[in-house]
Formats: sequence, C-alpha cells, structure tokens
Amino acid sequence: MKRTGKDKIDSPRVPQISVIRRSQEQFAATFQGRPPFGAAHRRNEGAQHAPPATSLPTLTSPKKSAQKSGFLAVGGLELPAQVSFDSCPFVEPMIQAAASCVQRLPDALPGKTRLGRYLLRLLAGRSPATLRDRLGCIYELPSYAEAIALELFTFGAYQRDTQKLILDHLSDSGTFIDVGANIGSISIPIARMRPDARIVSIEADPTVFDTLTRNIDINHATNIAAVRELIGANSNAIDFYRAPATHFGMGSIGPQFGVRPVSLQQSTLDDVLAGRSIKQVDVLKIDVEGAELSVLQGAHHLLSLPRPPVVIFEFQDWAETRGASQSAGDAQRFLLSKQFKLYNTADRSELTTAICAGGTMILAIKNC
Repeated sequence: MKRTGKDKIDSPRVPQISVIRRSQEQFAATFQGRPPFGAAHRRNEGAQHAPPATSLPTLTSPKKSAQKSGFLAVGGLELPAQVSFDSCPFVEPMIQAAASCVQRLPDALPGKTRLGRYLLRLLAGRSPATLRDRLGCIYELPSYAEAIALELFTFGAYQRDTQKLILDHLSDSGTFIDVGANIGSISIPIARMRPDARIVSIEADPTVFDTLTRNIDINHATNIAAVRELIGANSNAIDFYRAPATHFGMGSIGPQFGVRPVSLQQSTLDDVLAGRSIKQVDVLKIDVEGAELSVLQGAHHLLSLPRPPVVIFEFQDWAETRGASQSAGDAQRFLLSKQFKLYNTADRSELTTAICAGGTMILAIKNC
C-alpha cells in the first residue's frame, strides 16, 4: 500500500545552531524553576512569582563531576542530583519544555536516553503524569517512572517502529486490534493518523483501563472502542497479577511483585470480535507480558480466515517462561505451525525457527 504524508512519524533531525541555543535557554530555564518564556518576560516577572532557583547544569569532565557530591554527570553535563518541583507553579509547562529540548537531540547522541531518564527521575514523586507526543496527542500516565513515559518524554512517541509497521499494513478504512493497549500510547496515535480506521483497544487491568478511556476521551479519538477484557485461550477465570504504578505496563497472569492476584474472567479474541460483528482485521498487535500464546490460541477462527491479519507481537524470554507449561518461543512456534512467515523487526530477518532468548517485536504474515 502506498504511504501518504500523514503516515510519517518524523525522526528527529540534527538541530541548527539557532535551535541549539534556544534549546539551551529552555533547558536552563527549566532547571531554574521558571517557564521557558522570552528574556523580556523574565525581566518583568515579579520576584514574588519566582520559585527558589537550583544550580544550573554546567559542562564538566566526568572525572571532576565524580568528585563533587550532590551532582550527577549525564552526557557531559553536571546536573543536580535532586531538584524539588513541589513549590513551582509552572511544573507542567516546564516538563513539556524539557521534553521538547530532549526530543530535538539526535537519537544517535550518546546519553540521550540516560538524560531523559535522569530528568524523569526528578519527577518520580508526581502523580498522575501528563505528557504529549510528537503528534500532539496527550497522555495521562500513572507515573513518570515507567518505560512508556521514558519513550514519550525522550523520543516523542512510544515504539515508533511498531507504529510504522502498523501503518504499513493498515488501510485507511481498515481494522486494527490492539491487545494489551495499556494507556493507549499506540492506539491513539494510530487513530490520529488513520481517522477512518476502526480500532479496538483491549486492556485487562481495571485501573490501567480507566486511564486508557480517559486518554481516548482527552484526544477525541472517536474511532477507538475500548474493551476491558482479559484475552486468553478460553472463557475460564484466571489469576491476574496487577503491577504497581511505577510498572503500570506490566500486569500479567504470571506471579510478580509479591502481590496477591485478582481473579479475572477470560474471553477469547474470537468471541470479542464476534460480539462486535468484526469479520475482517488488517492488523493484530499483541503485547501481554508473556501471554501472547494464549491470545493466539483463542483466535483460531481469525487466524484461519482466507485473509488473516498481519500479527505484530512482543517476545520476551523471561515473560514467556513464567506461564504454566510454556516455553520461550512457543507463540512463534504456534504461528509457524499455521504457515505464517515470521520476521524479527530489529534486523528484518526471516525466522525459520523460534527465537528463544532475548527480546524483540516480531512480525507475522501469512501469504494467501
């Protein structure tokens, strides 16, 4: 399918000198506890509105930084190890300005992810979190401390490569099923770029599902239907282990975090789609913390159609081995047995046998 301009998820470009200077001013303003307004505005700003300033980041050598207490070296910058934002009335504009500065940096720049992680660590105590992506979509998150927040803050999108894959195979008026939709960080931008597509976002965790529905409403994503279901191989009740706010994307049917499980009723994907009269699916994305095989087993009818969907799913060896009577790579073996061709999205290589170690996103296509 020919891609159009609206499909593009821009990769960051190397900033021009003027942009670098402006970004440095915004970055410094952020650490002074002030919004990144113009210099004239700052001069006229009343002293009573300025919160206490903290030390500005300064260029330093790693050796010198290591000798000073209370500072952390990040990518050649000497940054204060602790900064309090509690008394600042401009926290949200500051966060967005800092995110914009970090996103302007080239992705290949050493230390970019570390810088984003450092800045978010300063905000770890704030809840809920609010971030925007490069498309202007707004997300409420349970915490700034999770990987989704890190990617949104640092790169302006969550799993950009996965989003591009979905767009490559989703027609303008097609159907996309997102199993393990979490807070909507993939469903919502896809809905923005495919406004005429039908999208079903499925999330099992009741608390995360509430955040998902709020994000759908905030972004006026009227082409998304949110479904709270635990998708599995059958309709039996099963133990579900919820994750804390700092790991909100990791709810699982495998024991974790030392928490007591809650009992949730499973539904098969075939039943959920039949209940919504969905007969054809273009793309199926699955990210369910090691339960991908169970989801696929409950999609027998969907995967047996003359034109089955393209399947994009996560593989993590440690997650798959938590399941009872399940080995790493079983979801891949299941699709290979159904005559799907599998590709490792990291290097675009075809997989004739299952990957059993490490982690990656996998693309599965059945030629009909």
